[in-house]
Amino acid sequence: MATYTSPQSSKPIQLLYVDPDREAAAATATALETEYSMDVTRTTRASKALEYVETEPFDCLVSDVRLPGTNGVELLEAVRTRRPDLPVVLLVRTAPKSFVERARAAGATDILRTDGTAQNRWLASRIATVVAEQDVGIAADDIGEALPTPGGSCLLDARLRVRDISELFADLYEYEPDELIGESWTRLFPADRETRTTEGLLEAVRRNGPSVDDALSVRSDGRTVPVQRSIAAIDSETYLCSVLDLTGTSRGGVPIERYVRQRQVLASLSLEVRDEIESDAFFESAVTSVADALDADRCAIFERRPDGTFVLRSGTGWDEGVERTVARSETQSHLTATLESDAPVRFADRRSHDWVAQSPLLVESAIDSGLELPIDPFDRSWGVLGVYVTERRGYSDPEIAFAESVVALLGVVVERERANTTWTTLRELPSRLDRDESPREVSDQVVDAADSFEGVSAAAIYLYDEDEDVLRLSGRTREITERSVDRPAGTLDEGPAWQAFVDHERTLVAEFSPRPAMPVSDPSLARGAVFSLGRHGVFVAAIDGAGRADTALESLAIVASLTRAALLRLDHERQLAERDETIDERTEAVTRLAAVAELTRQIDDAIVTASSREELETAVCNRLVECDPVVFAWIGAYDEVGETIEPRAWAGTERSYLNSVSIDTTASTDDQEPMGAAVETGEPQLIQRLLASDAAEQWRREATRRGYRSALSVPISYGDVRYGGLTIYADRPAALTADERRIVEAIGKRVGHAFHRLEVTRTHLGTAGVVELEFWVRDTDIPFVQWAAEADGRFELENVFSQTDGSIRGLFTIEHLEVERVLELASHASVVTDTTFVTERGDKRLFTCLFTSDSVVSRLLEYGAVLRSMVFEPDGGTLIVELPADTDVRKFIAAFSAAYPDAELVRRHHCDRVPHTRFEFLAEVERRLTDRQYEVLRTAYASGYYETPRESSGAEVAAMLDIAQPTFNHHLHAAQRKLLTILFDDE
Repeated sequence: MATYTSPQSSKPIQLLYVDPDREAAAATATALETEYSMDVTRTTRASKALEYVETEPFDCLVSDVRLPGTNGVELLEAVRTRRPDLPVVLLVRTAPKSFVERARAAGATDILRTDGTAQNRWLASRIATVVAEQDVGIAADDIGEALPTPGGSCLLDARLRVRDISELFADLYEYEPDELIGESWTRLFPADRETRTTEGLLEAVRRNGPSVDDALSVRSDGRTVPVQRSIAAIDSETYLCSVLDLTGTSRGGVPIERYVRQRQVLASLSLEVRDEIESDAFFESAVTSVADALDADRCAIFERRPDGTFVLRSGTGWDEGVERTVARSETQSHLTATLESDAPVRFADRRSHDWVAQSPLLVESAIDSGLELPIDPFDRSWGVLGVYVTERRGYSDPEIAFAESVVALLGVVVERERANTTWTTLRELPSRLDRDESPREVSDQVVDAADSFEGVSAAAIYLYDEDEDVLRLSGRTREITERSVDRPAGTLDEGPAWQAFVDHERTLVAEFSPRPAMPVSDPSLARGAVFSLGRHGVFVAAIDGAGRADTALESLAIVASLTRAALLRLDHERQLAERDETIDERTEAVTRLAAVAELTRQIDDAIVTASSREELETAVCNRLVECDPVVFAWIGAYDEVGETIEPRAWAGTERSYLNSVSIDTTASTDDQEPMGAAVETGEPQLIQRLLASDAAEQWRREATRRGYRSALSVPISYGDVRYGGLTIYADRPAALTADERRIVEAIGKRVGHAFHRLEVTRTHLGTAGVVELEFWVRDTDIPFVQWAAEADGRFELENVFSQTDGSIRGLFTIEHLEVERVLELASHASVVTDTTFVTERGDKRLFTCLFTSDSVVSRLLEYGAVLRSMVFEPDGGTLIVELPADTDVRKFIAAFSAAYPDAELVRRHHCDRVPHTRFEFLAEVERRLTDRQYEVLRTAYASGYYETPRESSGAEVAAMLDIAQPTFNHHLHAAQRKLLTILFDDE
């Protein structure tokens, strides 16, 4: 059972109940006494009620409007002359508008209908509220001279919809009572749609008791009514709402309508802050609401940027042409003065304040009066809230208090914006750093991020230069230049920046400019910080000393860690790239080697299988154009008589190029086609960019017209004999490099050697006779003569043959000289290499070797002579050579004698060839056998492989040839089969 007590004491409410219907009055009184613990005095007559009012301290009077000889309104008017402050509730069944207006004018507290189903509960609750309002309502000193007028009450359900309504309440809003039954209370209080929720309001009432506040309500015609309203819970499903009409009253000199609007603005903005609305949207809402609540013409929020410039962050009422920047950093302004004053600044006349009078913004906007308040959260001097009007007026203390409350909310949003900006920067920085591709990009990204932090006025990154052993500037904010911050020291003794780099620890400094100095341990004393970036360098930042330094240091520490991670990533990526590049280079080298090996094999095959010079030239050109980037290759023959070069073979995209140029080797080397210069100089000619030259040679014009962009020519020669040249063209600039030059140069030399062999073979096979010359040689400069003299024995050349790579291998025997001594003599001789002991034959020892170009063997082959015998003894020796019959023998003898002055021709013999001579047989054998097969067969024979017993085993002969024994067996059997074919097929 609810107990309603008087506010003056803890006793039950003293109620005077007037009703001519004795039975109805008794029932109501009994319910109020038993269910709600009120002390009820009943009477049926108005006169008796007046006597009670004069003599008893009743808390409330409840009267039916139907009384004998009078009515409830007349009783009310009489009571007001005796007890002006006594709450009076009238009960009616029907109430004409005129009656309600008279009762309101007489000061009725409320007018309730008596036919409601919840009459007793509603009546008890209403009595309790009107009694309570005597103590908690609006005091006269709060509202000035005017007093509020009772506004009635209504019952609400759990969803705040109207269940029942008093006549006075309906009349206040100019509705018929039935029109509001079932309607939401937001029809009368539309502002609550934005500022409150049903659940939140009812929960607050249930938890804290009745809720009392000021509000603006709306009448049926749309006019607003300022009211004080209270809401109390009757039970969990029913709530009582009562109002007092505040029209005409004021609070502290502020019209109540404006005062209520201000309260609603603060409530609405507070909810927006709670809901964490985006800052720009909140600023826009704030300036609009403040301008409305203070009846201002203009309102603005000005933000001061780090350089001291003020910008219009948000505003209302300003002309569209107003510039965003409203005050420069280099001039003193009214905004600067307000921010520095740290207190509200109000002016009723702009002209009376110098800084205000000089403001272009206020002058152009015709501002006369204004109120400015600093927005200074956590002493950060963020900006100014300005409220302005175009006519003279003042601002009361309550209005200033309202504006200060708005500034407090702005401070919360500003601080949250700063924190959100920092958090957003820190959250997005890793992904931005992941996109950077160089330390310079990382540095710029990092200092830009640090520059956006509150309390950080400058930042820079210095990266370690290992070559110079210094910390070198990599990225900086603009303030670094303005502060003239020097580069951190490059040695350990010259400052905390280098110390932090060496120690890999954070260092706080009391001085940031001109360089970080004076280390400190207390963050509040720090004006700068140096963060180690590991082995990469340091990150330095200037702290402006305002606000919370610890917060700035935490953010900067996170940035330093992210920077170190980004630089490590770049290091790893660089190392991976270098490794990949190395792998690519090695792969390319292996691919190139494989291509070179394949090309060499194909050229060797062509050299082995070609039966003529023409066939070999064609094969070489065909093989070369199959290799990228060659698009055209040709071989030219050198004509010694005319000193010109004539094309002999070509392949690829020729397009009549050879018909359009002529090559004269007597012309200047710089003006010649590359092949002419190669043949003339004996050196390769590489031109990487045919279009890059301004020269107007015919060959260059013709070559570029056909799409050739680079060219390479090499000579083809053997010894002193110039056969011609080989040229290749590519369709891309710089496609032919030094590597191609070495490869093609080697091919030219191999082809020249092959030409010589083909020429010698053709000469010997095609001639009808030969000339045999025998020389006696006493030249002690020939090492072989020296060996024979030291051995006091005989040196004899057993055999000699050419190998596929152009080298000349021979077998020789020497008497009476130990193997070790022979090998020692051979190692010091310039005419032989790769000398190896083969076997021993009595007092003779067999050796194999390679003859160098300085040897007499190689020189005879260069002259086109075939060495048939070479024997040296201590006093000299004989050389027997064979020349084709049509050879200029005199010229050969002169050349040989010039090379060996102590040589003497002792015999000259001419003999005709007869069919099936031994020489022809040997020539046929050489023609059919490959070079390797011929070499294996002759080596095996000369080393005693076929003797009984064998002087050399197959393994030993294979070792002499530097091949595996199975390979030796393969070549040997193939050579034997071809040899037998010559013998038996010719029969």
